[in-house]
Amino acid sequence: MKTQHLYWLLGACLGTPLFLFNFGIRAQNPKATPATRIEILLADRWPVPTPVTKEQNRLTFRGLGLESIEIVEAIPKTGPATPQKPIPLKIVKKEKSGPPANRDSTQGGDSQLELELPVGISGISSLRFASREKAGELVIPWLETGIPFEMDKEPNGGFVQSQPIHSNQLILGNIIPVKDVDVFSLNPPKGSKNLVLTGPKGNKLTLLRPFLMIHTAQGNLLKAQEWDGDKEIVVPLTDQSNYFLSIIDTLDSSSNFHHYAFRVEFR
Repeated sequence: MKTQHLYWLLGACLGTPLFLFNFGIRAQNPKATPATRIEILLADRWPVPTPVTKEQNRLTFRGLGLESIEIVEAIPKTGPATPQKPIPLKIVKKEKSGPPANRDSTQGGDSQLELELPVGISGISSLRFASREKAGELVIPWLETGIPFEMDKEPNGGFVQSQPIHSNQLILGNIIPVKDVDVFSLNPPKGSKNLVLTGPKGNKLTLLRPFLMIHTAQGNLLKAQEWDGDKEIVVPLTDQSNYFLSIIDTLDSSSNFHHYAFRVEFR
């Protein structure tokens, strides 16, 4: 059965049809009543590393109208000869909820949705949401199976406590509590000339305004800038000793939705 047919069947059982929509846009159906705006604004982790482990199988979104969502499906990446069916996700909790501190609903939303992801799931291209009035799809930067990733581990608030990371590794973390500093140490392979940082493209679904600093082992500052991840950062290396990468929030704020993601490479 096609997914859209499933939506209409469920709608018939509920007494209200499920309409198609894009986030923040009214359903294109002249007979439909004005629908609640549904928009995803934030996530507590982004992107999602795969395959999903038992320790990382909960995902929380904030946005507008999320309490009205009835169905969430993960859409697998497909090839010409490998069509796959959508994977239903369990809605653990949905509720009206005020935004994080010092934010209004346009920044932090008015509702929250918590999902449970199947352990082992990977190769997902998007999430599909449906309510009684709307349905829509969110293209998300899930990570391909096999890309090594590292979660930030506290305490890592200074050079002495810095967390070692390696080349071609994706780093996922969260700035919490207020004025938290996450520091990572990097040891370039022999012959490396540049340290390169890249971030996920598109909507980051985060409140964080990351500010990066890169120091040499002697404490000399090589780079300091606010960075949204859309453009890669290339830092010429001065020698083959250790380097330190520090991340803070530009506004010294914090919440579960102040997360970051970046990839480290030596070239």
